[in-house]
Amino acid sequence: MVHRSRLFSIAVAVLVGAAFANAQARVSPIEAKDHIGELATVCGQVASARFAARAAGNPTFLNLDRAYPNHIFTALIWGNDRAKFGSPEAGTEASAFASRGRSVLTKDWRR
Repeated sequence: MVHRSRLFSIAVAVLVGAAFANAQARVSPIEAKDHIGELATVCGQVASARFAARAAGNPTFLNLDRAYPNHIFTALIWGNDRAKFGSPEAGTEASAFASRGRSVLTKDWRR
């Protein structure tokens, strides 16, 4: 399981604009690994979500298409951007979600 998590774990470093935004490239969560560093819109279903209220920056993590710990893509919403999304972790599971930003690799998926 840990290996599988490392294999596909990537995250969006910054979300820009609204949840449903247009971008030059529109990709699925599994395809996001092929667009590291590019401006793209990643679209998928929210499989699990978590608000880390006590963590630095108060991040919210939305795992698209597969729930943690088997997640393949995690959209990150920083605490200072939460107002744009309401309470994104509440009632979002199985909801469609699109994030626009630059994808960054947080774990080496090639391992």
